Amino acid sequence: MSTWLLAIARTRRFRFCVAAHEELDEEVAEFIEDRRTIRKVKMQKKQQSTVLQECLTQLSPAHREIIDLVYYHEKSIDEVAEIVGVPATR
Repeated sequence: MSTWLLAIARTRRFRFCVAAHEELDEEVAEFIEDRRTIRKVKMQKKQQSTVLQECLTQLSPAHREIIDLVYYHEKSIDEVAEIVGVPATR
């Protein structure tokens, strides 16, 4: 909730500065979020997620399980080897 309130305060400060035709302090300006940039980043992340999901579906179930254990469950190589029943080689 505090991030939300901070964003509102930044927006109001920005609007006040523009309305008053005063120069916006550079330190303050760099913390004002550009909604277009935020939307663009969200869209890029969604596209990357879609591509990743498509790539994962092309893997065998055994390889998908390993990816899931390492990247999503943060298991070590030794833990994954024990779980899937293969020797841990490096």
